[in-house]
Amino acid sequence: MYVQAGKLRHEITIESDDRSTASSTGYHNSSWSTFHTCYASIRNAKGSELIQAGEVASRIDTLITIRYQPGIRANMRVKATVQDSEVRYYNIGYVNSILERNEMIELACSRLENITDG
Repeated sequence: MYVQAGKLRHEITIESDDRSTASSTGYHNSSWSTFHTCYASIRNAKGSELIQAGEVASRIDTLITIRYQPGIRANMRVKATVQDSEVRYYNIGYVNSILERNEMIELACSRLENITDG
């Protein structure tokens, strides 16, 4: 499956959780580092509302398609700058090599967005 370059219009950064830094109390601090930067196609697949800690939140399931890059795992996240310079973070839940041909990868991601009026 080949995707035209014009459809890959969002610049994204795939980040990995570097838990190698520990605080003085022994707890590991989450520190995200850049794994790969590329262009992607981002499309929302579905959304749902949920109540989390007494607040209404929206969960958006998103499919992100990129050119093949080895080493991407489900415990990574995607940082994308979208319209009006808004930065969004997507948690990668599943990595799918489309048609197992190592040409394109589809990242099944989710994003939580707080929608409680306040």
